[in-house]
Amino acid sequence: MQKTLSLLCALLAGVLSGPAARAADYTNSIGMEFNNIPAGRFYMGSCYLSEADREINRKRKTIGLPPKDVGCPSGAGVDDEADDDETLQHEVRIGRGFRMGVYEVTLGQFKQYIAAAGRRGLLA
Repeated sequence: MQKTLSLLCALLAGVLSGPAARAADYTNSIGMEFNNIPAGRFYMGSCYLSEADREINRKRKTIGLPPKDVGCPSGAGVDDEADDDETLQHEVRIGRGFRMGVYEVTLGQFKQYIAAAGRRGLLA
């Protein structure tokens, strides 16, 4: 699950908003950098074959037949490095664009946000 979440964050922060080396699209009043994540669609997850299907493909290859098709929605090929517990490939739709922080929020930044929002009771 953590691997999938990390991949999603990388996709959203990198692929949809451009190369990681480019400047942030927006910097707020305390210096936090954000990139715009536009509305749109992309595929996430992996296409992989079970061990049984891999064995079938080994046999098919031996007799000269093409490998079994996994039918990835994106048209991508099989990811041999995908783990069996990774989510199957599926389309993700972002209905409304938003901004995502380029870096993780630090405790100091969170405290500044809470103070600015007038929620000082949360800082105790």
